[in-house]
Amino acid sequence: PLTGDVSLNGLIQAYDASLVLKHAVSLITLNDNQQVVADVSGNDAISAYDASLILQYVVGMDAYFPVNKIKSLNARMPATDLTLSMPSINSVDESTFTLPVNVSTLKGLGGADLRLRFDPACLALQSLTKTQPSISLEYKADNATGLVNIAMAGAGSMPDEAAELFNLTFTVLSQRSTTTEVAVERFQVNEVDKMAMASNGLITISKTPVGLVQAGKHVQGMDPLYPNPFKGEANLVYRLDDNARHVTLELFSLSGQKLATLVDKNAVAGSYTLRLTASDLSLQPGMYLIRMSTDTFKQTQKFQVGF
Repeated sequence: PLTGDVSLNGLIQAYDASLVLKHAVSLITLNDNQQVVADVSGNDAISAYDASLILQYVVGMDAYFPVNKIKSLNARMPATDLTLSMPSINSVDESTFTLPVNVSTLKGLGGADLRLRFDPACLALQSLTKTQPSISLEYKADNATGLVNIAMAGAGSMPDEAAELFNLTFTVLSQRSTTTEVAVERFQVNEVDKMAMASNGLITISKTPVGLVQAGKHVQGMDPLYPNPFKGEANLVYRLDDNARHVTLELFSLSGQKLATLVDKNAVAGSYTLRLTASDLSLQPGMYLIRMSTDTFKQTQKFQVGF
């Protein structure tokens, strides 16, 4: 097969670069022949940098790939001195927030491979939105483990200026005030390790107290769903205090899509049990959210439907 022809169709196109990015974040797995021709840098690895080299070839910046062992106009992009950073975010009684990921310069950014980790008990990734039109990007997120893999590639000259690469939008799962991180576990630029040039994002989650626990009074809130994970049925116990007049319980996907209203009624103080049946709600295996709302209280918890 032709070097760089990852699709094995006899042509080298931008589509081949997109296949490399998808493989780099495990959205797809290239077969043995595809992996041989995808490693155009010749370092026995497949990364976003290979996708960048393919894009450079397609637009005519470079007539040869480094692996061809022919004198090339640009055998390898120099390792850039860019730094990657995320700001500190204060989330006060918010269900979602957006975290920008920034670089100190775009110059020399051919291909970049990133792996970020977050606490799945506190956060769930809702979406990733790229902000640089000239950069191709693929990502794969796993909210159960709190991992997101990102691969980016560009072709052409980039400005030597600070820029925002992409935005991460998270759903807040924690029901208590806490501090957590979005940590960088892997950062390679043009197949060069740049972990020393990356800094983590610090997230402060602040929850306003909804009242004091008083002896003899009902305390609002949901108990953890039991069992969790579940396959067939599970029970949810929730309580209302004397201030509650109306209660709703809603079911959401991790991406924030509303799937069902489980409870929507006027109610008095007391303890209630709700039975959830996966088949009745048409729930496929995966992670979901339940949100409880009253006149004076809000709470969200995460649960899993097993295989």
